[in-house]
Amino acid sequence: MDNSGSVVSMKLFVFYPNPDLGCAWSLGEGLVRCLDRMGHKAIAVPIKTHYSVDAMRSVFPPYAELCEADGIIVSGMEHLASYIESVYGDAWKKLDVPVAAWYHESFDRKDVRPFEAVRGYASHHFFPALNDANTQGGVYLPFAADTTIFRPLPHITKNSRLGFIGVVYEKRQKFLDELRPALERIGVTLDVRQVVIHKGGEVSQLHSAQMYAQVVQRNELFLNLPTMSNLWVSKIVEVMACGVPIITPKVSEPQLFENAGYYDPYDLDGLVHQVEQSLKLGPSTLAMCGRDAYLEVLERHTIEARVEKILSVFPKR
Repeated sequence: MDNSGSVVSMKLFVFYPNPDLGCAWSLGEGLVRCLDRMGHKAIAVPIKTHYSVDAMRSVFPPYAELCEADGIIVSGMEHLASYIESVYGDAWKKLDVPVAAWYHESFDRKDVRPFEAVRGYASHHFFPALNDANTQGGVYLPFAADTTIFRPLPHITKNSRLGFIGVVYEKRQKFLDELRPALERIGVTLDVRQVVIHKGGEVSQLHSAQMYAQVVQRNELFLNLPTMSNLWVSKIVEVMACGVPIITPKVSEPQLFENAGYYDPYDLDGLVHQVEQSLKLGPSTLAMCGRDAYLEVLERHTIEARVEKILSVFPKR
């Protein structure tokens, strides 16, 4: 805001991976929509990272236009740095424009480019893992939800007691192979729905974030499966924003959410017992737990709150 309290509109380019639907939507298109609602001119640069650089080259803005911006936000820099390098070369690092990187993964992953390899592509660094923020000297910025999309919809009918929606990669498939028989012994079926897997052009039937949010809300309880990164993934806060109670794997980060359940992914019996006890609460009590989760997101984990923190590093011209 300026001295009069009015919002100073900024021209901002927002680069982000065009993700598997249901995977960090709020950190891509949701981020752009949030900036627009706040009165800024946000220019979206969605990069399909399952395509080659040459196939995506036309999406990248001309360098001269970047130089005229008030700021640049790169959401998922660890996934996009190689594209940026190929398109802009060394000129990117010479931009006289502040660049804020909001990372999507934890840097303890062996399949993620080391932070030192991407540090030079941004002037400001925001990490969703507290350990990375402390280690690398950046700002801790956990994920958030766009609550204009991810919000409780009272007209949605519950048709699943326990569900998961997302990508089932090898690590998760192995986990499911052990979990499903254990759940069946207590009479519970885990309803798993995969979303957008880019293999030979295969695409799921979840065509929008709105549809994804609706499918989430058909579950009385959401069971989040183990992830690759050591952080609280965006799916947690998006499910909570939908008003659905969630049980999610513990990670070696300080607990972030009060209204989420946590489980040890190496203790299968403990998880099955937790699911059983949670479902015994019944639909009404679970719905109240979901309401508390939604209210927590509204109070602490909206995309607007995270965007305000990113924008604070951009000088108001």
